Amino acid sequence: MSTDKRQMLSFYAVVSLFTGVDMGLMIGLFWSSLQITGSPLALGLVLCVSVLLPFSLQRLARRSGKAWVPGFRQTLLARALGFLLVLGGAVAGLFHALYGFVLIALLVGLLGFFTTSTLEAVNTRFTLAKLTSSASSARWMQTAIQLGAFGGAALGGIALEKLGIDRFVPLFCATASLAALLVLLSPLGRLQGGRTAVAAHAEPEGNAVQYQHGQLLRALCLGLGMIGFHIGAFNTLTPVIYQTLRHWSAADFGLASGIAGVGAFLAAVLPTAKLPEYVPPLLILLMDAVLVYSGTAAVSIGACFLIGYSINHLRIQLRKKLIDLARTPADADRIASVSAFYYLLLQSAAPLILAGLITEHLFGHQAAPTVFVLVAVALLLSVLLPRLVSLPVRAVAEPG
Repeated sequence: MSTDKRQMLSFYAVVSLFTGVDMGLMIGLFWSSLQITGSPLALGLVLCVSVLLPFSLQRLARRSGKAWVPGFRQTLLARALGFLLVLGGAVAGLFHALYGFVLIALLVGLLGFFTTSTLEAVNTRFTLAKLTSSASSARWMQTAIQLGAFGGAALGGIALEKLGIDRFVPLFCATASLAALLVLLSPLGRLQGGRTAVAAHAEPEGNAVQYQHGQLLRALCLGLGMIGFHIGAFNTLTPVIYQTLRHWSAADFGLASGIAGVGAFLAAVLPTAKLPEYVPPLLILLMDAVLVYSGTAAVSIGACFLIGYSINHLRIQLRKKLIDLARTPADADRIASVSAFYYLLLQSAAPLILAGLITEHLFGHQAAPTVFVLVAVALLLSVLLPRLVSLPVRAVAEPG
């Protein structure tokens, strides 16, 4: 196996590891949010701010002519130091106070944004370096994320139950910090955002790409963001539908989530089915209707398999299109930042918006099935938006 291939496989292993640790910590944050405030809305608000803040600063820096995109090494160092701070806050008992929880959640959200955007940028640089195709890099990236999410959610739930929040958070924070340091000291740490290993094969950064159709990038990122919003809707509304409206058990909800996870995993590891791009979101809409309106638990849970499969299939398609937009490493940084912003912001906003809509002051819990289906309609429209933007997916290089 060539050095480049080994480096790529090591990178995807790191993606899976970081995703797992972050997912496990997020479980702890949700648990603390419910304990302190009685609602996940506080966490959703903090996470929205944690995404808006760094993205806004990046936009301001770009407008002033100064690029502010952390490289791979800088991100690893930030994770190592940042999670040490979270560890210190947890040991000091800040998780049990509202102000401490807000500060810790904000820091974790900031680290999550920079980690996501940096890893996406490095993945795109592999394609620019001709080390792999956009389809393969999109599939490998999504597979690594899915494996990490599965493992992190499972281990996080078990550890939280066995250890309690006071020992759970220090364990995961120490793991996150140590993992970042080990990667930083390893040969993979020399990537420096992909520049060392990738820029040698890629187009020179002096030929910066100016997108002829910026709305196409935003349209694709909106579709990716709506996937995050749909995932947030599933986590927010399905428990209400199962518990309050259908009076099914927590085991039914757990099984539904597990079945959706299996479908998502198979979409990542099996050969991609050749489907028209409107089919996955349309299938999501139909299965969402089955999920929320079926009076039979087995039928509702079974629909989750196709929801999970279609969601991940769609996410791989959109990630491939975003990778294809890049022409230089600078493009990879920009695309990664914008796509991470849309995805994380909308995923964080879902509990805020949807939980507010189904309060008794507005539409009540009875509206949860309708709201969930409307989210799927919005996802369908967002995916079809790039088709309405009848513009070629290409870029024009500025004069060197």
